[in-house]
Amino acid sequence: MSFTGKHITSILTSALLVTASLSLNGCSPDQNIVVKPDDSEPAVTATAVTEAPQITEPVVTEPEKKLPDIGTVRVRPETTEDAKYSSLSDFENCFTVKDGYYQLCFLEDKEFEEKINADIKDAVNRLKTDRGENDYSSDAARSHSKSVIDAGGIMADIIIRNGFLSVMLEYGYYEPYDTELAGSYSNLLKDKNTIYFDYAVTLNYELSTQTKINSISEMFYDDADWNQDITSAVYKEYHGDPSFLPDGEPVLFTLDYVLVPTEDGDYAAVRYNSSDLNLSYCNDMIASHYRSMAGITPLASDINYEMYTQSSIETCSNCGMNYIHLRFDTSRFYSDDELISMNHELETLYDHGFMGREHHECFALRSNYGTVHQYNPESNKRNNGLNLWSYSDKENKVNFFDPYSYERLGIEQVIGWNWRDYASSDDPETPDISTFEPNGFVSVVYKQSEGIVTAQLTGYSPTYQHNMTVTANVPADEVNENYLAG
Repeated sequence: MSFTGKHITSILTSALLVTASLSLNGCSPDQNIVVKPDDSEPAVTATAVTEAPQITEPVVTEPEKKLPDIGTVRVRPETTEDAKYSSLSDFENCFTVKDGYYQLCFLEDKEFEEKINADIKDAVNRLKTDRGENDYSSDAARSHSKSVIDAGGIMADIIIRNGFLSVMLEYGYYEPYDTELAGSYSNLLKDKNTIYFDYAVTLNYELSTQTKINSISEMFYDDADWNQDITSAVYKEYHGDPSFLPDGEPVLFTLDYVLVPTEDGDYAAVRYNSSDLNLSYCNDMIASHYRSMAGITPLASDINYEMYTQSSIETCSNCGMNYIHLRFDTSRFYSDDELISMNHELETLYDHGFMGREHHECFALRSNYGTVHQYNPESNKRNNGLNLWSYSDKENKVNFFDPYSYERLGIEQVIGWNWRDYASSDDPETPDISTFEPNGFVSVVYKQSEGIVTAQLTGYSPTYQHNMTVTANVPADEVNENYLAG
């Protein structure tokens, strides 16, 4: 198509008129504008169109989380909190078994969690190869643990403490009745008997740095002699007579034990550390000291260590029969001399009716009063705010003894003579406690910040003709101040 000069002039004039009209009259894009040319050409109707500006949103990328280096973790801190450790509030839901493989499900960082789960899958596959034709799935069907059955006979021990994770997977250990997996082998080892495994794989991780641990030395401070530390711990754990010792750097290890090859071609578990006994013998081990796992897992929980362990069975040198005699055995908080002193106090307490020493007469029948838990004043101060000796019996009743005279204390001696003024029934359907006859404590806790001592008591109600529980919130100034932690 060709244009004459007249046509070009007409087009330019029209464009100028449209621009002027939009600028001066503020037309909206929907207004129609009529432009008349200077000759006989028909009128042209134009519609002003305004296109919305294209706005490109900037791409926002999350900054890559920079993790600390494992080297920073291995630097020994100047101070540590050793009365507690960080672990999980719920071990039962920290893992599952999917398609025959154990899978962790407790970490905040799911990408890191998937890497660990991939390692677990590879480890399980190696175990299946190592076992050859030895199939333990039928034994697993009799092991009473659904997880082991679902995993085809492979059992797992999952240990999580102070930022470290250990996973031990193995074939060939017969699982005791109704034993769940997480932490289970650590529990089994506390009887000091040797536990053997046929085929095993261990995996270890430092969780805050998301580092896979390939050498046991990485679990210790960089200035530590880990070999000497472990050897000393093993001798202490097994009272100077261990059946097995690691020869050189162990290939299979966890936070709590190493697996030592035996002459029979299997592995013996040798413990050097523990949380289930609430002890930690290896002072140079990083996981022996408190490191919060908040931010690593939503299940993070701070747990107080028990202050000592106790041995319970003694053998009569005269008749050869076993009898119960609780003694303080080992502790991360007390020296050997302090334990001897505490055991001397225990004997005095036993003479005053403190439970834990079974009356023994050769060849005579002896009553079995069940499990007894004993607590010294320091333990009660930390856990309950009470400066008292105590024990709980087979009925879970708590009994208190004076820390100075070692005499048994009655209810009023512990929580004051006016406790009924602050008491109420725990059951709204049995509110009348006027005739309540207490026969023991369920628990007593001094809440220093609130200035009260909360006691739960059990007893009999003649009004309702059955047992009931009552809770009393007694002002602290009505309780013997000698029995309250400062």
